[in-house]
Amino acid sequence: MNLHGSYFSIEGWNPLTAMERVLNPYRHIRKVPLRGGELTIRWTSRAERALRSRTDPLAVEMQLYFACVVKKRTLFPAAAPPDALRVDDRFLVYLTTVESDRCDPIAFAADYPARRELVSTGAKRMRARELLLDYRKDRWSGDFFV
Repeated sequence: MNLHGSYFSIEGWNPLTAMERVLNPYRHIRKVPLRGGELTIRWTSRAERALRSRTDPLAVEMQLYFACVVKKRTLFPAAAPPDALRVDDRFLVYLTTVESDRCDPIAFAADYPARRELVSTGAKRMRARELLLDYRKDRWSGDFFV
């Protein structure tokens, strides 16, 4: 079983990842209101250059995925929903809480099976407090904290 990038991975403890964060810090900061709280968005200079070169705003989905375990996912879909928060002319952010239709660890790790969005009052109260964005090797990456 491949645990890379899963709930049980140790990505945050990797010394190379820590060194990368020191060499390429999240220098750019913007604070925006989101779901009754404040979301701090930080991004690297590489991400700033990539954002400036785009013609369309970047859509950033922060997803809380409820399955066998809770997983945080940062996705970059082609388009954002109409209620996404416009941070500025360069990107839009939104937070979704979704539920898997089954709890199968292999299917969960492979492709995040079909899901539905949770729309309860409790789910709508969940909010993110910080979002980190980077652009490296022609790919967007991100992480967020609740």
